[in-house]
Amino acid sequence: MKFIFPQNYNFNNKLFGFIDYSTLILNILWGLIIFLFIHFIIPNITLKIILFIILFFSFFLLIII
Repeated sequence: MKFIFPQNYNFNNKLFGFIDYSTLILNILWGLIIFLFIHFIIPNITLKIILFIILFFSFFLLIII
């Protein structure tokens, strides 16, 4: 079966159909940097989790939108 795609259709491999792999690598690096920074500076585990969620997911939501 042969499908017809428009010439301007961008056919990229995506994770779960909505995020490019290059963007995923950028998100993983950003999360790793935030995790290491928070891990060495803040001793309280609850504060670590809250700061990681605020800093990482705000960036992640901007990338997805």
